[in-house]
Amino acid sequence: MLLIMSLMLLTDWKLSLLTFLTLPIIIYATHLFQKASKAAFTDIRREVANLNSFVQERITGIKVVQLFTREEQEYKAFQEINEKNIKSVVVQYPPELYLLFLLLKY
Repeated sequence: MLLIMSLMLLTDWKLSLLTFLTLPIIIYATHLFQKASKAAFTDIRREVANLNSFVQERITGIKVVQLFTREEQEYKAFQEINEKNIKSVVVQYPPELYLLFLLLKY
């Protein structure tokens, strides 16, 4: 890294200094993004775990659910948990990324 910085200074010292001045801003922005991403990914993991545990409990107890005809109530509960999961993912990714994903998909 020092070699690259030295070569930059030798090639064009004004442009190099300008580049070096922007480094603290970039490092700070990266740190903020890292903290926000970590919190969002924690929320996503929590919601996925809730969804997985809900589905696993219902699959193992499906005979009981059918016996007491609670399919509608269980479906509504699943929808609520699934909505929380979707919202946690949507909060993580800005709309621009969805557009990018759509463009890359086709």
